[in-house]
Amino acid sequence: MRGGQGGKHETIKRKVFAFLVAACLICMNIVPAFADTTTDATVPAAADVRQEAQLTASYLMNSIDFSTYADTGVFYGVSRDLFLAIRSGYDCSNQLAAYLEFVKNNISEDGTISINNGYNAKNYYISSYTYLIMILSASGIDATDFNGINIVSKFDKIINTFSVDDLSNNSMNIYHIGSVYSVVNATKTPSVTQTKY
Repeated sequence: MRGGQGGKHETIKRKVFAFLVAACLICMNIVPAFADTTTDATVPAAADVRQEAQLTASYLMNSIDFSTYADTGVFYGVSRDLFLAIRSGYDCSNQLAAYLEFVKNNISEDGTISINNGYNAKNYYISSYTYLIMILSASGIDATDFNGINIVSKFDKIINTFSVDDLSNNSMNIYHIGSVYSVVNATKTPSVTQTKY
């Protein structure tokens, strides 16, 4: 008798499985039917994209305090936003001046930026230098002689303390990797001061 009930359960399991497979196949065919397939969509003009980028940059630049930074995480975030605003073409000369003034007042002769280490300090510490170099380069300022300080040399010393594992996807925040590698590659060429980010 128990064998008969086991066969019933197997039949029910097969029917449920068949139902689920059928439901998945139906959904796979229904979803594209509801997708927008109009071909009259237009690609935005470059001027429109530039305008939107500058509006975003304006919002960012007007919502950031450039006079103080709590720690390396904040400094990294502000540096990243300032770099993106510079690259968008937005006039952020006042914010850049405040940022550079902060750096001048908080950097030692050996290139150490004197701010507290925040969460995930090693990532933010190297990224702070990464974006500082990118900002200087994008602004036409020589990162090998910023206020008499060679920031590229300091960056090289810091990066040389990193192991391969430190620079891997497993240890470093993936949002930092691209910018760090970009600066590493750009600063290894003789024309580092000519490289524009």
